[in-house]
Amino acid sequence: MPQTFSLQPLLDLMQTRTDEATRTLGRLIAAEQSQRSRLQMLEQYREEYAQRLREAVAQGITRLVMLNYQDFLARIDEAIEQQRLAVKDSERNTKAGQEHWQSQN
Repeated sequence: MPQTFSLQPLLDLMQTRTDEATRTLGRLIAAEQSQRSRLQMLEQYREEYAQRLREAVAQGITRLVMLNYQDFLARIDEAIEQQRLAVKDSERNTKAGQEHWQSQN
């Protein structure tokens, strides 16, 4: 009597791969959202600090204090630019994860 070939191991393997791709995609989406949240926080902080500078200028400040404000704002701007790059990297990772997930379905 010939043995019958079961497709169950193949189906189980496909399901495992799909589940792994789904979990990976979930992590990538969460990481992207976290990166976006950090960027929004930095942009909000920069705006608040710039507002403090405007208020300080209106009340009158020394040149040294003005330079300190400007230096700190430049550092925040640099951090924002770095975070924008991190968001773009995360977006690329998420897109690659989506493509991988779709290939598993």
